[in-house]
Amino acid sequence: ELDEDENNNLSEAQLQRQRHVLSALVQGERPGDGRFRHRHHPHRHRPHHHRPVPNCVTGPGYGCRTCQPPQARRAINHCASCNDGYKIVGMRCEEISCPKDAERVKGTCRCRKGYAGELKLAANAYQGICKEVPCPPSSVGKHIAAGCKCSPGTVGGIQPSFKRTFSKLDKQERAYLEDYEPTDGGYYHKGMCQAQKCPANSVGNDVVSGCRCNSGYSGKIAVEGFSGCPC
Repeated sequence: ELDEDENNNLSEAQLQRQRHVLSALVQGERPGDGRFRHRHHPHRHRPHHHRPVPNCVTGPGYGCRTCQPPQARRAINHCASCNDGYKIVGMRCEEISCPKDAERVKGTCRCRKGYAGELKLAANAYQGICKEVPCPPSSVGKHIAAGCKCSPGTVGGIQPSFKRTFSKLDKQERAYLEDYEPTDGGYYHKGMCQAQKCPANSVGNDVVSGCRCNSGYSGKIAVEGFSGCPC
């Protein structure tokens, strides 16, 4: 043990050395030990642990189109870009919302059946609108998507469809729509409403243009309804 006079004569470096020696002796170490020799460098031989790189896989839909480089990834599937119709939100890809009266078909947005319009994706948003298409000839209703009924004196049916060009129509539909101005260059329905033929025992082209009972028969034939021409 050092007395007070001796302790005062020691330099600061010597005091520090003495403290290390005393501390090592208390812990059962010897000055010649390798442990003692390097104990003031506790991190010298400690292995360096690298942070694991999160995995990232590209794929369709919500999957990444491209991934962030390994050194920039902060989570699993950290996307750098997204597939068409999707956008980056945080670190993931989410669908870009479709406009009103549009729906997602095969990964992109298009106007619903019975609606006309062209939609284009720009700056993570769809540009364009979908507008209602009026009911075709010989039918009545608010618009095709809401439902159209054949006018009195006609028979058939109208169903909404995606845009069809004139070349896609069958022969009967072409004759039915030849005088009808298409919306945005296309037709947004299937089916037709044709004039009802004159009933038995009557003559005429159809009920709409007019029918009359044959000689020897009587009855009422009108667009709003008829009782036929009984004997």
